[in-house]
Amino acid sequence: MKILLEELYKTQEKFGYLPEDELKRIAVEYTMPEAELYGIISFYTRFYLEPVEKFIIRICKSLSCGINHAGAIKKAVEAY
Repeated sequence: MKILLEELYKTQEKFGYLPEDELKRIAVEYTMPEAELYGIISFYTRFYLEPVEKFIIRICKSLSCGINHAGAIKKAVEAY
């Protein structure tokens, strides 16, 4: 599994996301159904099936982040 994840990360780093033709290639290389590969990809939040912006801002929604003013940070980012 570790090697598969490394392959997915390298592919995403090269293209900026995981193109469908590359996923087909990886599925064949690892002799796994594409559906299983998509299941793995969908489990991890840092894999993208479509191109994304250069910078992504993520704001935590947990209780501890809320206590540390995540809501105020979100408002400031949205206002910018």
